[in-house]
Amino acid sequence: MIILCIGVICAITSYTSAVCLKILSERQNRRIRQTLFRSIFEKNFVFLDKHRTGEFGLHLSETIEKITGGIGEKFGVAIESIATFIACLFISKRIPLDQNLLFLVSVK
Repeated sequence: MIILCIGVICAITSYTSAVCLKILSERQNRRIRQTLFRSIFEKNFVFLDKHRTGEFGLHLSETIEKITGGIGEKFGVAIESIATFIACLFISKRIPLDQNLLFLVSVK
């Protein structure tokens, strides 16, 4: 019963962290785009004449996608892995050692 409760809690926290981190990454995405857009317009015209038109847009899109992916997906997976590890530690304290070893062998 306790394992089922921990599984449900892990599923709920996994979904919640995915949604929250997606919102966080989109907000960060918008903030970075606005800051970069303002900084481009603050440059003098000579700077803008030296660079190609699509260069800023391409650089902006590539960089922002990396940041968004890092915040949204990779950070979420790291948090989920840490939470799963902690849940497994609690479960291992509740189950006898011989059953733990049997579970460990059956996973591999």
